[in-house]
Amino acid sequence: MTLQSKLVMHNAISQRKSRRRLNARGYVLAEFGASFAVLIMIMIVLASGAVVPLRFLIACGMVESMVHRAALAERRSLSGTNISADPSLKMANTCGIEFGAPQITIVCVSQSAGTFTVAGDTPVPAEWLPNGTNAPCTYSLQLIQPAIIRPLCTNSGGLTGLNAPLLVTFSLNSCWENQGCDPATMEFFINE
Repeated sequence: MTLQSKLVMHNAISQRKSRRRLNARGYVLAEFGASFAVLIMIMIVLASGAVVPLRFLIACGMVESMVHRAALAERRSLSGTNISADPSLKMANTCGIEFGAPQITIVCVSQSAGTFTVAGDTPVPAEWLPNGTNAPCTYSLQLIQPAIIRPLCTNSGGLTGLNAPLLVTFSLNSCWENQGCDPATMEFFINE
């Protein structure tokens, strides 16, 4: 055998070995492992970014439940008690939501005179009551509820909603249905 034929044979053998090595199943694992690690890191970033919108929707549902329960109270003075005793407040802390002090107002809407808002424990004026001069009126209980929605990971001085808490204020209404009068005091339940 000549030197040239030995070189040709050696090249043919080395090409067969390299083809076998490229087709081996473990060879692709190193490339796939790096791609898999990058994919996992991207998924973690996307998941942490999706936590705040999800918690925002949960908080909105909780506030909607609170205002509805408060509007179902027999007396307006009991509506604040219903909000503070709402079971969703206990669950809010485990969901990364922190509620502030609520503000309750009554919004009176008349067909002819427009709108009148009564804040806090202030009684509804006589002309806006169900038997007043502006009657018939529609009454709704408005709840203004501040909240802090925390992201999955927090940093000082970060981006709001991504790695810093999001401060929001919910303002929701629910129809006040009890337009009755207390038989003992002859006062409307909306003023008690």
